[in-house]
Amino acid sequence: MNIVLRLLLFSTLLMLAACNADRQPPLPYAVMPRDSSLLNVIVNQAGVEVTPPDGVSGEIGVPLTRALVDALQEQDIPAVTGQTLVGAHSITGAARLETGAIIVDWVLYDPDGAELDQIEVRDGLPPNAAPDKPLSATVIQALTAQALASLVPHFPVAGGPQGGNLRVYVPDIVNVSGDGGRSLPIALRNALRAAGMSVAEQADPEAIRIEGQVLVSELDAASQLVKLSWRVLAADGTEIGYINQSNPVAHGRLDGSWAEIAYGAAAGAADGIIPLLQDYQARARLEVQH
Repeated sequence: MNIVLRLLLFSTLLMLAACNADRQPPLPYAVMPRDSSLLNVIVNQAGVEVTPPDGVSGEIGVPLTRALVDALQEQDIPAVTGQTLVGAHSITGAARLETGAIIVDWVLYDPDGAELDQIEVRDGLPPNAAPDKPLSATVIQALTAQALASLVPHFPVAGGPQGGNLRVYVPDIVNVSGDGGRSLPIALRNALRAAGMSVAEQADPEAIRIEGQVLVSELDAASQLVKLSWRVLAADGTEIGYINQSNPVAHGRLDGSWAEIAYGAAAGAADGIIPLLQDYQARARLEVQH
């Protein structure tokens, strides 16, 4: 017989999980207390803030920065621009145009402000290039790829004992405003990986699948209610459990970058998903033993 376990993660967060009523789960289904406004602040993760480089106009600096942030997120590295990450690394830089080329000098700092690396990237420019003229997509891609190759080794995949031999896959979410369909799964993958889970980069028929869904409804003229649901499915499609989260946000806040909302929500979701997976693993071991 299944029972429903209810846990408070956010101000209006509800966790629902299935487990056998005739035994106790191997670990308590408890979460750390969280501030009611958690969805509106960034959590403490090994992420990175990227500031547009000095020396060039916004037409050049902003797209360069956005491309670097997107590339870091593709590597499951929490990255934002124009916002604050608690306890994060930071990247600043300067760019300059020379005859037929653009050079960008990025500097990576650790959370304490100590310099970790200086990275110079460059690519060719056409004769009509100007400091206030946007770069081509090809040039941005080349500059980003060079910077990414040097930055990624500074963010090694975290490991830990919680995952055991479990492997999970978190696909992108469809029909989500802004970049939430992409940033939410990236943030959850990172949170689970940091907790020691093995995270598949592509669909894996042997992996546990964690499917997300987002629903946004109107509360009033100033705010919306965002509801996040995560279904945890075994490789054979059996539902292991699910987690629902909800929190009000400012109207229109989710139309663009989810950034700190995605990582805050993922941290709360991981707090519930990890015990579900541990309990599932423990039940599987008991079945093997018997």
